[in-house]
Amino acid sequence: MKSAWAAGAGERRSAQADLGGALAGNLAALMLREKHLAVAVGLAPAGLVGLIFVVIPLAISLYVSLWEWPLLRPGREFLGLGNYARLLQTPDFWRALRVTLLYAAGVVGLGTPLALLLALALHQVRRGQALYRTAIFLPVAITTVVAAIFWRWLYQPYAGPLALLWQVLGWRPIAWLNDVALPALILMALWKQTGYYVLVYLAGLTALPAEVHEAARLDGAGWLAETWYVTLPLLRPITAFVLITGSIFALESFGPVYVLTGGGPAGATTTLVLYLYERAFAFSELGYAAALGWALFVLLIPLIWLQFRLWGRAEVAA
Repeated sequence: MKSAWAAGAGERRSAQADLGGALAGNLAALMLREKHLAVAVGLAPAGLVGLIFVVIPLAISLYVSLWEWPLLRPGREFLGLGNYARLLQTPDFWRALRVTLLYAAGVVGLGTPLALLLALALHQVRRGQALYRTAIFLPVAITTVVAAIFWRWLYQPYAGPLALLWQVLGWRPIAWLNDVALPALILMALWKQTGYYVLVYLAGLTALPAEVHEAARLDGAGWLAETWYVTLPLLRPITAFVLITGSIFALESFGPVYVLTGGGPAGATTTLVLYLYERAFAFSELGYAAALGWALFVLLIPLIWLQFRLWGRAEVAA
């Protein structure tokens, strides 16, 4: 009798253990579902914004690029890849692409070392650093249109400040926006954007570990050797960020080009974005303009991929 009661108790304990395990499993599954639901609810606004402002416009743009689609006239004709074939056969497209790449190379190639040198110099300043930082960053705070109008006044061929300076120095006057229009655009872009990257470099310099510099000084390294062998290698992620973002901004540049030169003279400063704008709104060729937009997107894809890769490494390092 006693052994039968003990066997029954054992079965009851086993059943209770199974029931407890099942309840624990159900509770864990319920918590996991609630966690997934909370993540989905939290990401829903961002996903909705991405769907409305990125995915749907891209899909519409791709659809429009397959048509001859007049912007202001009724009727349209399906061309398939005809707009893309036309794009590759049009000399104006290749000229705009060459101008865009030259502009980006000038702005990034000159702006990055200039920002680095200014940041290194400002990092050594002990008095009035806030004043210098404000002066360098001030052009960034000015709107692009106002900055372009200001530089258009500077570049006036006979009565502008630069023309007067050239006369004082005894040099031949230069018609800046005709003779050297693209370098003039690059100079304005350097003035406008360098301050932002100076602050980025200064933030990077401030975050560098002090003990590494102290060790270099204890080993007898001077300022130049310390900068070359210690500071610059540690600033590589900052330099990569400046190069990638600067290239993206330069390839998408529109405002200063449109206000300062309008793409002239004779298309010498017509960038891809300005060329796209002209085909869409001046020539009413919406389909061809959409194909140009996709060409620019393809040009930007490697830079966007590099940027996401850089951010991924930074998050892993953090």
